[in-house]
Amino acid sequence: IALLGLLIMFGGVPSAALQTIFAQQAAAAVTDEKMGGLTATLRALIRTTFMFWLGIAGLILILSRPASAALGINDPAALRIAMLAVLAVVWLPTFKGVLQGLHRFAPLGWLQIMEGVLRLAIFILLVMWLKGRAAGGLWAVFTAAYCTLALAIWLTRDVWRAKTSVSFSWKIWLIRGAP
Repeated sequence: IALLGLLIMFGGVPSAALQTIFAQQAAAAVTDEKMGGLTATLRALIRTTFMFWLGIAGLILILSRPASAALGINDPAALRIAMLAVLAVVWLPTFKGVLQGLHRFAPLGWLQIMEGVLRLAIFILLVMWLKGRAAGGLWAVFTAAYCTLALAIWLTRDVWRAKTSVSFSWKIWLIRGAP
């Protein structure tokens, strides 16, 4: 339960709004300037979340034993796997939001299906068949999330690879995205 709470706290809560924000921004990207703004925003968010995640994940990897003990987690490997999965849990809704905003609903739907099927299949293989316990369940989340993320990144490559001269402003973006 502690690991699920960590995934939700570090990944689920911040990323819940990202899909909506990026869907709105992508839907509004009807001019070259607004599409450039979407590209700049996507790049800035990916870069910043990666650096933040790298710092937190590094600390957790170094301090996994004391952190596991403090959280009541028996297997420190499960905590390390959870921290590795957080990045995909944060990024995936961002790319799904871009697909949704660009009205690419078929690929978005297939991503959802693929993630669920992969997660279930890997969970059955690792936990039920190979007796993988909590770490096996987290490997299922990790593997399904990163496979789905790889496909989502590929499906949105025209957005994040686009050349743009538009700059990104955290202040404006945070004001628009804040509740």
